[in-house]
Amino acid sequence: FCGNNWGTFSQAELAAVQELATNHEQLLLDGGFADVRSESGYSACAVYLASIDKLARTSCLEVAPRGFRSAFTANYRALFPDNARHYRVDVFEASVDQHSAIWVNGDKFELSPDAIGYAEGLQQSWTDLGSLAERWRATRTPVAHGDTRPTRVDFATCLVALDVAWAQFECKYISELIAIEEQARQFIVKAVNYESQLRFVPKGSSD
Repeated sequence: FCGNNWGTFSQAELAAVQELATNHEQLLLDGGFADVRSESGYSACAVYLASIDKLARTSCLEVAPRGFRSAFTANYRALFPDNARHYRVDVFEASVDQHSAIWVNGDKFELSPDAIGYAEGLQQSWTDLGSLAERWRATRTPVAHGDTRPTRVDFATCLVALDVAWAQFECKYISELIAIEEQARQFIVKAVNYESQLRFVPKGSSD
């Protein structure tokens, strides 16, 4: 936390909370989940994710460890160049579509039970933060509503839990994507090698 008063929002934090609550309200829903497939839904989710990161940074919340990114391949390290949060819509979308098959070069792959478990944890943390945002919007006048309005600690607790859940899923999901892509690459390498070998088989050979 920035400062020493855990119970009182600073003006910057209040503005960031209000921005988060407003952006949460703008999310488009599809079957009870945030819509990220349509262009407008994707954009709304990106804006909301940015406001989550902004509130966490404004509140000086510690970032969950992301040292695992050093093991990513170059393509993924370009997407995650350092240990900042870097919340991405495509990663969130994968947590929503956790049971969907991944197709690479015509081959079907599925996420592991561990990855699915982390996806479910991320979705729960996402829902918890959304509930806080809804409560915030419903209690715009804290004096009139007593203690029902979410506190600074409430938001900090949710944001930290979301960040930990996000980091856990990101680590497992991207690692499995890398493994899937490597496996698919090996299929192609084997096919090319097999084709090369066939070129050297004499015509009429039964081998």
